Amino acid sequence: MWVTSLVGGGLGFILAAMGAVSILGGWGLLKHQEWARILIIILSILSLPGVPVGTALGVYGLWVLFSEEVSVMFRRRPTGHPTAATEL
Repeated sequence: MWVTSLVGGGLGFILAAMGAVSILGGWGLLKHQEWARILIIILSILSLPGVPVGTALGVYGLWVLFSEEVSVMFRRRPTGHPTAATEL
């Protein structure tokens, strides 16, 4: 009985940690941070073996994050305050 409790607790901890990392990555994506794009690419790759839903979400995440539009969006911007002209 203690073995299943240990395994279940460990699995629960891993899933909770993955969820927290996913939330952190989503927050970073909203802020257009390059590290968040890389983090979500890694999480998308890790979700690929989860057939069928994980595979579908992983493929979609990779497809979106590797697209040219998103790549341009996440390129490093020069430091300083953005102006209205540079945000367009």
